[in-house]
Formats: sequence, C-alpha cells, structure tokens
Amino acid sequence: MTRPNQWDEIYKTKQRERLERFFLRPWGNRPIREITRAELKDRLLQIQVDSIAKSGNNKGCGELRDRAYGLAKNIFKFAMGEEYIESNISSDILLPPKAKEEHLPAITKPEEVGALLRKIDLYDEDDGTGKRAGTRVVKTALQLQALIFLRSGELVQLEWSFVDWNEKKIHCPARIMKMKRDHYIPASRQVLKLLEDLRPLTGGGKYIFSSRNYGAQNGGHMTQAALTVALRRMGFAGQHVGHGFRATFKTISTEARRPDGGDMWSHGAIELQQAHEVGTRVERAYYRGDKWQERVELMAWWSNYLDELREADITTPSCS
Repeated sequence: MTRPNQWDEIYKTKQRERLERFFLRPWGNRPIREITRAELKDRLLQIQVDSIAKSGNNKGCGELRDRAYGLAKNIFKFAMGEEYIESNISSDILLPPKAKEEHLPAITKPEEVGALLRKIDLYDEDDGTGKRAGTRVVKTALQLQALIFLRSGELVQLEWSFVDWNEKKIHCPARIMKMKRDHYIPASRQVLKLLEDLRPLTGGGKYIFSSRNYGAQNGGHMTQAALTVALRRMGFAGQHVGHGFRATFKTISTEARRPDGGDMWSHGAIELQQAHEVGTRVERAYYRGDKWQERVELMAWWSNYLDELREADITTPSCS
C-alpha cells in the first residue's frame, strides 16, 4: 500500500484541496472529536448532491463522494491512532449506491474526428470579431493529445526533458503515469513538428504546456480543465473530452484492416501504446517484449491517418 510519504507532490496538493473543499470550509475549526457520525454522513451526501447540481447529471458524482469518504476515513483513523478521538465514527457508513457508470464521451467516427481536428486547428485563430477563441498552448496540447492519446492528467505534466529528439521518442516517467510505470511514445514527424513549433514559446521553462494563469497553484503547468473548457467552447460539450482521444485511437486502430482483411495492428501493440498491461500475470511473466518497432509504425500510421481525416471524409481506415 502506498504510504503518505511516497505520494508525489501533485497528489498531495489534490488531497489538501479536497480536504479544504469537502470538510474544512463547511466545518470550520471545530475539534475533530465534536464531529458526529450523522454529520459525516450528511456531509458526504451533500457532496454528492452538490456535484449533481453542478454537473447536471449523476456521472462521477458517486465517485467524488467516495473519494471524500476515503479521505475522511484516513483522517479519523489517524486521529484515533494519535488519541485525539476515542472511537472512529467514520467506519461502515452506509451510503446509496453510485449511479451506473457511464463512459466518457468520445468521437470515434472517422468523418467526425476530421471535423473535430479541423476545429482544434482553428482554436487560437481570430473568430472574426478581433478576439481569439483560445491560446496557442491549449491548442497544441489538444493537437498533441489527439496524436499520442495520453490521459489529460499525464499530458499536462509533460516536461521538455522527457523529449528525446535524437531517438525520436518521449519518455513518460512512472511518477506522472496513472499506472505508475514508465511509458515510451514513438514520436512521429507530426509530433516532433508540434513540439518544435511550441518550443520558442514554452521551451525556456520546465513544462511543455506551461501556464501563466494557473502555474502557481498547479505546479507550473496548465490544468486538465483547460482542455475540457476548450472543447466545450468549440461546441463539443457532451460529445468529446480530452480523455476521449484514447477511445478514438483504440476504436479506429482496432478496426483498421490490411488489404487482405486481416488486422493491421496487433492487440498487444495497441494496448502497450496506451500504457495498458497485456495478458495475464503469468503471460506477462514470460513475455517481456514491448513490440517497439510495431509501435513506431503504428504511431506513424496514426499521425498520417489523422492528417488524412483533416483533409477528407475518410470512412474506412486502411493501410493505403
């Protein structure tokens, strides 16, 4: 189990923000021994209600409530161990079941992906009123996410030092990855071009997607929310989120066919490029390859295919 002193700084920051938002603001500076079991349950239910009101649906609200509950249990367990309280009032609180899980919205039809990409390409352009819809950094982040489909939380933490220009790859260290394993991305010519074009703007700092507005409170890089807000401004609310590019890639690359009708790419290469584990524990113990050469070819094909989608309505992915 991960101990608190092993948490990275970003996770600790998130936990502090949750503690402040979920409990310290509504309860103030009351001694922990005064908090009752009923109060804690009411607070957890209120977190869920507030989340539903804010989002307009149940999606993710039960998960947010459960995260708050997990944080509360850790706090009360610690307080009991340090003898601040005599009993742990947080254990075994019965809460309503979470709403049925829904997948994050994602555009997966090739012709619709092309329209999405064209809209992203224009995100920082003048909209005809003399105003720009967004920033160059946010636009580039979305363009890159479409190409390398990292999770949004991983993407915004990319550092310039991760880019190996000579080997044409990006090293994503375990500390920024959801699964806490090193991940390598073959960098296509399109990926390298995006990075090269952005380097004069943010290359003097640590992060590829640095942020002047939120850098101080977010470690220096842009927030995940910036990607969501940008897609919403472009008219894709409820249709696509940054994380959705993973589904876009997985769907299209899995359905891609060679001229003889066979799969263009192996299941293993697709999964490994998404930083997923492949096979059972026993299978992974014996097969330790990374299908790197196939992944290099896969990522070059994907970048070229997205370029085709920008220019024409492509309906069937192929190796032509």
